[in-house]
Amino acid sequence: MKETIYHFSINYNINHLGTEVVETRTIKREYKHDASNSLQYLKSDMKTYFVKEADDRIAEILDKESFLGLTSEITSDQFNMFMDKSCNLFSIDMAELNSR
Repeated sequence: MKETIYHFSINYNINHLGTEVVETRTIKREYKHDASNSLQYLKSDMKTYFVKEADDRIAEILDKESFLGLTSEITSDQFNMFMDKSCNLFSIDMAELNSR
């Protein structure tokens, strides 16, 4: 029997000039079985904004690194809700997810 795990992730990348942040939010499903794992990227939303518009903590990290990735495991109910076409992934609060 396959074990299914769902993930919500946020990735921040800074452009080569150091002026813009590309933020990508993704919903993934992972099947754990046998010796291999199968990961499916099912939904993504992306936006670009100036570094000065980024959260201070994110901007500070991106000043030192060009990439930052955050991932949270989500429930199957959250997965179904987030996969709804009307759900904008930028409306999801990562801190709220991690507090559950």
